[in-house]
Amino acid sequence: MPPDSGVSRPQSAQTRAHAGAKGVRFRYDGSVEEEPDPIAAAWEALEQAWGDEQAHKRFVSLCASVGRLPEAGRRYRTVRDTDPARAEMAAGQIAQLLRVAMLSLETQRATPPQRPRVVLLLVALLVTATMILAATLLLLHRA
Repeated sequence: MPPDSGVSRPQSAQTRAHAGAKGVRFRYDGSVEEEPDPIAAAWEALEQAWGDEQAHKRFVSLCASVGRLPEAGRRYRTVRDTDPARAEMAAGQIAQLLRVAMLSLETQRATPPQRPRVVLLLVALLVTATMILAATLLLLHRA
């Protein structure tokens, strides 16, 4: 590959992994191919069908599935603040984004492990009974 081509091979696996997370694909011949951003494509489609509630749901679902709800929020806030004709719908979608984000936080919250108290009690009773039996047998053996 010529040095002045502007395209270089990544130097490490970490670099390749980071680039892959940003939508860049490295080909076997050493060239770099940009992948289209699914959020940008979905946003363009949404703007063409702004009045369609299902289009908004699909966009929010996509953003949630790829972990990019904050970007969706930024896009809706920009519309709310700059386009009075679409501001009401954008505000409603911001509220929906907040609900989705809160639900995802709720599901990510670690629940404390439930202690199996019954099992713990049975094990303690078994250990105690074994100790009493061992002590009794030891005393009877000495006598």
